[in-house]
Amino acid sequence: MYQISTDLRLSEHFVLREFVRSATAQRLHIDNTPQACHVARLIALCEHVLEPLRREFGPLVINSGYRCTALNRAVGGVPHSQHLRGEAADVRTRSTAEARRMFDFVRRHLVFDQVLLERNRRTGSVWLHVSYRRDEGANRRQALHLTVAENIVPASSAPLNTNAPLPHIGTAMALLATPPATDDTRRCTCCGQTLDATHFALLPSGNRRGMCNHCRWLQHIQPSRHKAWLRG
Repeated sequence: MYQISTDLRLSEHFVLREFVRSATAQRLHIDNTPQACHVARLIALCEHVLEPLRREFGPLVINSGYRCTALNRAVGGVPHSQHLRGEAADVRTRSTAEARRMFDFVRRHLVFDQVLLERNRRTGSVWLHVSYRRDEGANRRQALHLTVAENIVPASSAPLNTNAPLPHIGTAMALLATPPATDDTRRCTCCGQTLDATHFALLPSGNRRGMCNHCRWLQHIQPSRHKAWLRG
């Protein structure tokens, strides 16, 4: 049977080895070799998302790329993860501020299926998840800003209820990213995140000040965490 070389160049600056290496796979003796269809999707991901991202921000480190079923199960990936299809990659970031800049660049300038800014609640590490669909219709352009990495529920699917109690600090929160800013765009007064009309429906008429769901949550629940998040 033909074995795909991990030295295969996917694009100008990326090789297959970066997308299949895994300490978990090595430890559990999992063969994480992709098929040709997966490689073709990784090539498209590199060309349309990762190469433009690299040109803007410099060399990138891929934390996770393609995952076979056994590896995806071992690392706790969701059953229908795009990593299984070779359509997604997790990119390491040096800081929260850099992750936010990369997130905004992808959603404003590139064609993509998903871009997720994810933060690990336990370790505080932040990374960028990006995906691109090569052969399954139009890309969805879903942009989610995830403050913790579990039990995610997009804020846009359930508008904020000011009469309801604020969530416990352990509850997962997510903020659906809004389209690129325009001249009359309103932003969070704390972190600068672009806000949509949903946030301002709760404010008095003519009031242009307000906070995003994430900052409202952190500032009310635990001010010290709110300040730490803003410092990045």
